[in-house]
Amino acid sequence: MRKGLFYSLIIIGIAAVSGQIILIRELFTSFYGNELSIGFILAIWLLGCSIGSWFSGNVFADKLKKTRLLFSSLLVLLGLLMPFNIILARISRYVFGIGPGEIVGPVTFVISSSITLLPIAFLLGFLFVLGCKLMKEDLPSEAIGRAYALEAIGGAVGGAITSITLIRYFGALQIACMLSGLIFTSSYLLLYRPQKSGGKWANYLLSGITGILLIALAFSAIIGGIDFLDKKSLELKWHPLNVLESKDSIYGRTSVTEKNGQLSIFENGMFLFSSDDPQGAEEAVHFPMVLSRNPKNVLLIGGGASEIMEEILKYPVESVDYVEINPLIISFSRKFFREKPFYRLNDSRVNVENSDGRYFIKTTENLYDTVIVHLPNPYTAQINRFYTKEFFKEVKRVLKDGAILGFSVSSSENYISKEQSLFLKTLLNTAKSEFVDVKIIPGDTAYFLCSMEKGIIALDAERITDSLKNRRIDTTYVRDYYLFSKLSRERLSFLASALRGVGSVAKNMDFHPISYFYDMVLWSTYFNFKISKFFMLITKKLLMLFSLGTFLVLFGVFFMRRRGKNFKNEATLVALSTTGLSEISFEILTILAFQIIYGYLYYKIGVIIASFMFGLAFGSIYIMSRLHKITQPFRLYIKIQTLICIYPLILLLSFKAFAHLSAYPLSRQIGANLLAILPFIAGFAGGMQYPIANKLCLAKGASLGKTAGTTYAVDLLGSFAGAFLLSAFFVPIVGIPMTCVLIALLNTVSLALLLTARHRVDTV
Repeated sequence: MRKGLFYSLIIIGIAAVSGQIILIRELFTSFYGNELSIGFILAIWLLGCSIGSWFSGNVFADKLKKTRLLFSSLLVLLGLLMPFNIILARISRYVFGIGPGEIVGPVTFVISSSITLLPIAFLLGFLFVLGCKLMKEDLPSEAIGRAYALEAIGGAVGGAITSITLIRYFGALQIACMLSGLIFTSSYLLLYRPQKSGGKWANYLLSGITGILLIALAFSAIIGGIDFLDKKSLELKWHPLNVLESKDSIYGRTSVTEKNGQLSIFENGMFLFSSDDPQGAEEAVHFPMVLSRNPKNVLLIGGGASEIMEEILKYPVESVDYVEINPLIISFSRKFFREKPFYRLNDSRVNVENSDGRYFIKTTENLYDTVIVHLPNPYTAQINRFYTKEFFKEVKRVLKDGAILGFSVSSSENYISKEQSLFLKTLLNTAKSEFVDVKIIPGDTAYFLCSMEKGIIALDAERITDSLKNRRIDTTYVRDYYLFSKLSRERLSFLASALRGVGSVAKNMDFHPISYFYDMVLWSTYFNFKISKFFMLITKKLLMLFSLGTFLVLFGVFFMRRRGKNFKNEATLVALSTTGLSEISFEILTILAFQIIYGYLYYKIGVIIASFMFGLAFGSIYIMSRLHKITQPFRLYIKIQTLICIYPLILLLSFKAFAHLSAYPLSRQIGANLLAILPFIAGFAGGMQYPIANKLCLAKGASLGKTAGTTYAVDLLGSFAGAFLLSAFFVPIVGIPMTCVLIALLNTVSLALLLTARHRVDTV
């Protein structure tokens, strides 16, 4: 029994983390690879686990007589859900009638993610508490701590194997089926020896069903059934487009699609460029280049495999450095776009660099007459890095005298909402903080032109038309009749008036990505103005007041209860919940910081999660080996809480240091690996704290099932709050540095409550 249970708890840990990784990645590619969506996804996952553990501990665990049979049955259900939910995540767009590249509304996103994640998360929380009860039969005094340690070990192993090995060679559905096989096996082993009294035939029936499922899974893999489902689910995901090829890299999943002869490239579900957009290509290129004094040397970041390169080469340029971080975009372009008439990547003047644009600018010794950034809106942390004050400062270093930087974002031709105005003005103010002259060309796409000299950027239609003619540049869209309308005094005045009307706005910074938030607000206006109005009410001042109020209420309410007989347990649970909030916050902050500093995250998601789980496992194992020797657990609990108060400040200093060192090749690589494993420290502290919390709560003879359900639920509920609030509001509005400070203060409140309760604690 003990070996089978140990194996099952480890498998639950493997399933929890590996399933989390592959489901996050699958939803990541379905919803544009937005890091904020990761926070929402984690919040939904943690909420499900919290509800499952509370429900199990407070309603079922202590009343059940056939716990092992229910535990095994739920394992079988978990195994069935794993591959099913991968397919569900893929086809959610098709079910909701949302095409590839089409913006997904927040309500649709939450509903789809909840349907996909909540059943599995609920089962995992429920199973943990049942596992604690089963563990009680062999190790009553250490049941919860050992169950927690075993699950953490499984999570660490699962996260490491999945992120380092499995995702390199297998798709999400194949990995999910492997997890199902492990889960079915663990259920079968638990049922192998029937109970001595009662339930024998139920055991035989369930073990027979489990055996049949294992055989069916193996047979399906042999005959190609899993691969068939994989192919069909991907076809539904991309319907009505035909997927020519789709591959994973450390930068995400890159896909090439075709419809009616038009080829398009997507990255993490987000449209990058297509083979048929001549107007967009002309505007992106000719606005900055025709105003540059002598565009001989050009730097292009993104989009060079499209028609943009053909437009650049219409000028007598000497060299074009085209920087693309994802090598799959280049290889797919060479493979599928080669026969297109605009294909120019083989031109001798074009130098293709597979590198991060920020890193390239920091390290290149070349100077440029024109720099063109052709990327999507700053919808992700990776892309937002190219719209920040720090980026604009770096670009200035590589500009020649009279050079121009050009970039663009989506806008509106005839109506500019307040949300759109905030978004545009933030970018304008950010660019103006580094450049002497910044102007915007209005339209459905707003084109920003930046220069270090006054007078170069003249938005005069006649002057631009004459310059194109004198240089013998042939254009279809950027020409006289088009420019006189687009650059009319009325249109320019209308845009300027709209931007003045929103007042002052913050600058977009690497570690304070406010444009990220305004783009999310703008995104929400496409679906529900009430949601966007709610977002608009949330300001930095409001969040700071909310934080201060939370600190005061939290401390005040529980301090008033300090004379109650349960105050020690209440203070313990408060600290446990704030630790849960903090630790998920540390994960999300590390994910965002990694994306901001290094520009690629997709491959490292699993490594970051795995490093946290390894810390959790080692922390819980370490403390469990000494738990019976600890005579003053409450004092140790206070010391661990002190470490958790200090850690966010250490994290902030680490982010700053890694950002500074990212410009140097060797330190950049070392820093990327160190940052990815930094959550180990936070995990270690949390792993030590949880078993001690349970020892304290069980000290007065409390029910094991109820205690396990309550402590696990409280921990996860805090994590849910952290994932939701941090991702949606605190990071973009308050910024990463202040968020770290607020987390430290929140944990200090919990520490103060623990210190208040300390004099009431007897040696346990």
